[in-house]
Amino acid sequence: MKNKNTPYSVLVAPEWADYNDHLTESYYLYIFSEACADFYHLIGVNQQYRDNGLSYFTVETNIQHRNEVKTGERVHVTTQICAVDDKRIHLVHKMVHSNYSSLLAVCEQILLHVDLTKRRACCAPKIILQALEKLKMKHSNNDTDAWRLSLPALK
Repeated sequence: MKNKNTPYSVLVAPEWADYNDHLTESYYLYIFSEACADFYHLIGVNQQYRDNGLSYFTVETNIQHRNEVKTGERVHVTTQICAVDDKRIHLVHKMVHSNYSSLLAVCEQILLHVDLTKRRACCAPKIILQALEKLKMKHSNNDTDAWRLSLPALK
């Protein structure tokens, strides 16, 4: 995938199935959360960062289910930065079938940078903002118009 970070990939486990024998809603969120964890490591938000009292909280999530995902299928998720400011990140995760590249689901998230000692929003450090801007530039040529963005734009 052009201009994307390495996709998060997972095999859909049988215990993730619902009564229709396809991926249940909660596991879509689980898969997107794991992809987001990979994204955090990519920008330097790791355990040491959290031990220093800073992190990101997810404050809004919207998942669009596009196609069915059955157990035993491998999916991968790419993550794209739509917008960044000092305190927030607007991400889009795209889940595709590993064999067919068909779009399965889209997840938009707004992440808020937080001081863990005060449990309040705060500006991200310059090193994180620089990592985000660098990634955002790589993502700038990617098409976010292929799906409807639902969350309001950062202002």
